[in-house]
Amino acid sequence: MNVLMIGWDSSLATENEIVIGDSKFRHILYGKLVSTLHIIVPSPRKTKQKPMKLSENVFIYPVSRGIRFMIEAFSLGMRLCNKMNIDVITAQDPFYTGLIGVMLKRLLRKPLNIQLHIKIFKNIYWLKESKKHYLLLLLSKFLLKQATTIRVVSKKIKRSIIDSLRIPEDRIICFPVFTNIEAFSSFNQELSIRDKYLEYENIILFVGRLVAQKNVDFLIKAAKNVLKTHPDVLFLIIGDGPEREHLDKLVKELEIRDNVIFKGKIENKDLIKNYFISDIFVLPSNYEGWGLVCIEALAARKPVIMTNTGCADEVVIDGHNGYVIPIGDVQTLAKKIIYLIENPEVRKQMGQFGWESIQGKYSLKENAFQYRDLFRKTILQSR
Repeated sequence: MNVLMIGWDSSLATENEIVIGDSKFRHILYGKLVSTLHIIVPSPRKTKQKPMKLSENVFIYPVSRGIRFMIEAFSLGMRLCNKMNIDVITAQDPFYTGLIGVMLKRLLRKPLNIQLHIKIFKNIYWLKESKKHYLLLLLSKFLLKQATTIRVVSKKIKRSIIDSLRIPEDRIICFPVFTNIEAFSSFNQELSIRDKYLEYENIILFVGRLVAQKNVDFLIKAAKNVLKTHPDVLFLIIGDGPEREHLDKLVKELEIRDNVIFKGKIENKDLIKNYFISDIFVLPSNYEGWGLVCIEALAARKPVIMTNTGCADEVVIDGHNGYVIPIGDVQTLAKKIIYLIENPEVRKQMGQFGWESIQGKYSLKENAFQYRDLFRKTILQSR
């Protein structure tokens, strides 16, 4: 089975890229389940990169960014489908890559899977981010109906598609983004990195892109409340993005610069260390498709406080391995952080419950076969 994937992860096309996550590892593993995997992504730099091999049967094809991405990805997709005898196409989203996928499907009569990793239907937060999203919503309604199958990462997203588009349930395949949990269980917990923060009694961790969706403002405002009674707490923020300047300014305005550290992007091995040295993990997003970072935090035996999005209620169970709170509720977030700071035994117990709750369920090595089954089902659905 030869697979063509059209996506946005430009880090796949770099030799040495500092990234959050284990994307290369995941795609190499996907490749072991199929004959060949061909991946078209935007070039990681301004200049176009050359095709490269990620493994013996996983090939990366960087193309230009912007409007040229659409043209070049479509043209390259046509050539690859014909030359490499592609059996199935998968597109990362129901927008631009989905449009390329639908065009290839119609012209070449190839089965097409479109993936949806965030909830876009009846999502006021996503729509408010950009007027462009209203057009993308209309486009997605058309493209999703053209797909042979749709892959979603949570039950919330699956239900929203069924309710909004009336697409038959058997065309929608639901499974999460799996991660390399084994990297946490086999991790050497020599944590001298904690020595850098000896003046802080507790560390609150956030990991993710600094974009409006993640609502890191919410966490920083809650931090101000926490620090009124617990001035020895550090809020450690890992990741980068267009909101960085705004967040820096907010930290200065709230006069909490000594208690907030922005670490930017870091290598995955160092990211794991930061999960382990933290005490509480917070995901304050306005919306999430899944929330892979929550799984990683649970793998490090840390309690998770997250808003009612993504894997909330499916993985993070309120009062069991963390807390699920309303979106944008600064007071509640601050109270939950303070409670866990003041109750280390509860914190430890929740972390243990969290670790137990993900065993055998979200490991990439144990569940990668679901991607192979997704491609097979897409081929069968087209017959």
